Amino acid sequence: MPYRTYIGLETQREEFAITDSNQVRAFCTTIVGGYRQYATTFMKNLTVSVDDILQAPTKAVYNAAPVNQRFPAIIYAPSLSKPANQNHMACEYLASHGYIVISAASAGKQGQTMTKDTAGIMAQVRDLEYIMAQAYQLPAVDTSRVGTFGFSWGSMATVIYQMRNPNVKALACWDGSTEYQDYDLIKTVRDFNPAKLTGPYLYLCNQNEDWSTFPFFRSLANTTKHLYRLKKLEHAEFTAYWSFYASIKPTTNYQTDSYRAICHYTLSFFDAYLKDNKKAKRVLQNSSEENGFSSKTIAKLSI
Repeated sequence: MPYRTYIGLETQREEFAITDSNQVRAFCTTIVGGYRQYATTFMKNLTVSVDDILQAPTKAVYNAAPVNQRFPAIIYAPSLSKPANQNHMACEYLASHGYIVISAASAGKQGQTMTKDTAGIMAQVRDLEYIMAQAYQLPAVDTSRVGTFGFSWGSMATVIYQMRNPNVKALACWDGSTEYQDYDLIKTVRDFNPAKLTGPYLYLCNQNEDWSTFPFFRSLANTTKHLYRLKKLEHAEFTAYWSFYASIKPTTNYQTDSYRAICHYTLSFFDAYLKDNKKAKRVLQNSSEENGFSSKTIAKLSI
């Protein structure tokens, strides 16, 4: 499936009435062009063009034949006002290892723009609950094995979602707002109760050591917790865009080992606690080097 199919869904979300192919292409070009321009913040000598990106193949297969089997489900919650395909590479990676991965774009209570308040958090929570209610009707979804992961603002929704839905067995946060300045905000949500989070928790944080004292992580007394620092990543790099561009034109010189690490550790986390995989559990206990990564890329933290 070409990447433009994902962007086409994003285009529909932005302007549902657009149907003319030329208009769709123009809208796609605007969206991807904005991401490409922002990419220069992290990538030197960026040579990949908008057309290169739109035409690039993904790991997804459109209209693939279903397998007659039940799989655990993982929900992904994107960051503030961002589309469902924000971390398409991670979602495809998890799906390729035997998960049904489901995502909805981040939107606020009154419109597509997310608001940074409790109403915004709950709007995303209810969107996740709605799509999962639809997913539970699919015969391939194992409703007894559900995990969630969210990036940045999206982690707020996954935390509350888990507290409202005890069938969620594992929760992962990618540099989530729960551990930063929005911790005081999430505490005001009516359903917020750390005692309800008894399933395993994985938190992956950025390279800036002075960003957080991990207040939510410290508040969890009744669960297994894992904390890792990505020593090369800034906050915005916890998305697929930059690694995807580098996969299209490796001459961009972008180091993709960090994104590969967060995908690997996230898969191992879900394999460990949704599939009871012993090898995956060892990954969470091993040193970085034992897992094939440099300690300069990812390191386990103890607090």
